[in-house]
Amino acid sequence: MRKEKIKSKRKKGGSLYLLYIFLIGFLIMIFHQGAQLCLISIKAFRTKNALEAASLAAANDLSRLVINDPYWGYVALTDHAPVGAATLAGDAEPLPVSGINTLIGTARHELMVAKAIGTDEALGCARADLEAARKTARDLEDHLRNILSSPLESGEDMDGNKISPLKSAAAILKKNLDNSLSIEDLSADLGYLSRPSTTNSPMPADKSLAEIDKNYENNLYYPAFVNLPLAGESFYFAGLGEQASLVDENLFCHGDGERICSILRLKARLKETGKEEIQEARACAQPFYQVDRTKPALFCLSFPRGKPASFNRLRDLFTERLLLNKIGLNTATGGDYPVDPEAKLEADKEQAESTLRYASTRAYFDWLRQARMHFAPDEVIADIDRKLVDRKETRGGLFVLLYGFSEDGAVKVLAPSKVPFRRQSTQENQLYAISFGAFSDSGMNWTFKLRNQVRRLGTIHGGKHAGQAMPSIDYIDELHTLSSREASVDKNNRFGSRAGSRYDQSRLAVEIEISS
Repeated sequence: MRKEKIKSKRKKGGSLYLLYIFLIGFLIMIFHQGAQLCLISIKAFRTKNALEAASLAAANDLSRLVINDPYWGYVALTDHAPVGAATLAGDAEPLPVSGINTLIGTARHELMVAKAIGTDEALGCARADLEAARKTARDLEDHLRNILSSPLESGEDMDGNKISPLKSAAAILKKNLDNSLSIEDLSADLGYLSRPSTTNSPMPADKSLAEIDKNYENNLYYPAFVNLPLAGESFYFAGLGEQASLVDENLFCHGDGERICSILRLKARLKETGKEEIQEARACAQPFYQVDRTKPALFCLSFPRGKPASFNRLRDLFTERLLLNKIGLNTATGGDYPVDPEAKLEADKEQAESTLRYASTRAYFDWLRQARMHFAPDEVIADIDRKLVDRKETRGGLFVLLYGFSEDGAVKVLAPSKVPFRRQSTQENQLYAISFGAFSDSGMNWTFKLRNQVRRLGTIHGGKHAGQAMPSIDYIDELHTLSSREASVDKNNRFGSRAGSRYDQSRLAVEIEISS
């Protein structure tokens, strides 16, 4: 009996011993598998972080790329200050780079003003700028897509530096990838998000005027990637953030021909050493925006010998039937007329003739266009219907009004004691028109004169000053409410000064003079 019990115990001990060995082996296997999973997770996490860093680098590059547009001048996804070494006018002065949202937003605000004026001329001007902004958005998209198509493709920033987002992304990815992984292929797409994103394009305070959907009426800025219709026209803004940021890859959509695509999706195909299978990873990023800090120039309305009885509000310039008479339109060619020796006036090749009313309207909307989104449309509309500012006339009945904008977009109307823009020249490729006896009012014949220094923008069609407003000979001291004197201003050489004076507000965009 005792021997049988001993044998039984030995059998049980052996079984337990085998069980312990099995459990230990099982635990070792579990720990090994867990360790492998941890290593795989860590490697996947590193890969994900590396690709996200690469996508942010590429998105930063997208905001820096600049195109030269024949209608608007230099354009990018975001605004850039007039400090670039390569974005210069023919006079060697630096030019601002317009963000695509700034162009779309400006066209939208113009359309609000045009609706309030209510004439075919006003609506036509606003819609022409809108169509030009849409075309530029498509051209910018095409340019970005072409550059993203290959690491061999590149564009330029405002200083002329070569920019290749795919090269930047590849360098960052390679630097941060696990040593066991190699890049088989790296590609990029441009698209939009299936839900609204951010912009820095300010909405008007009057949301009913802007016809903003109730879902966005509390927004300070226009949302991106959603339609914001106005007057039967669709408006889409590109998604941009305060800094380049990651966005959900699952929200990425390919372009549909309407939305402005600004979201970059980076796709990498990776191979691990010793393995045949290919790993795929994706990351999406949104480029950054910068604040537009350019200053809008001035609109000058003058009546050297008193104003006609029919002109009591600014609206009368755009609606008065007296102004349906025709006027010839001329362009300064060969330089600034009549300053440069080779300069001359020629009939405008785009439109050699128009009505006085259309010429006034187009010039006014060109003034709004150069102001970009620095004007508040509700303030502009209110000002159009205000009576022209009364002031004591100087000797000879001089009546001069200067229209500008304050920091919050409100219209400021000044009545200087003398005409600050005494240099009666028209800048190269810009518009000049004069008609003696243009119309009759109160038994008198009136002469109509127009100088539009901002009709054509950019270096392609804007002449040697690229459609930038003309500086005044004298600093306009009355403008202390609009801007302050720059410390670097060369008082005796305002035309040769750098951006410090060129981009203050003592500059003429448009001048209309009506005299008897």
